[in-house]
Amino acid sequence: MHELSIVLNIIELVAMEAKKSGVERVTEVRLEIGQLSGVEYDSLEFALKNLAPGSIIESAEIIIDKPVGTARCVKCDYEFAIENFIGSCNLCSSFDLEIIKGRELRVKSITID
Repeated sequence: MHELSIVLNIIELVAMEAKKSGVERVTEVRLEIGQLSGVEYDSLEFALKNLAPGSIIESAEIIIDKPVGTARCVKCDYEFAIENFIGSCNLCSSFDLEIIKGRELRVKSITID
């Protein structure tokens, strides 16, 4: 369950940024975790619920943006939604695809008091 280490890294990053800004309270943390990132959302939320108490994000609202997977066909340049890494172009059936969205895994913003 790598979601635990992801949450620990989020807490560490938020604490570091809060310290740099000289604040002790974070009101909101916005995450961007794409649907092709390999992160299990339920496991991540479980880890957040259990690791947040006593940390800098304890009272923060956690918002998770979940960008859908998007691929671009290298052959015909068509862009379309994709649910996994294996697939073909919806237009020309080529398997030569480039994933252009959906692998995100980042802290998008931190709102402080």
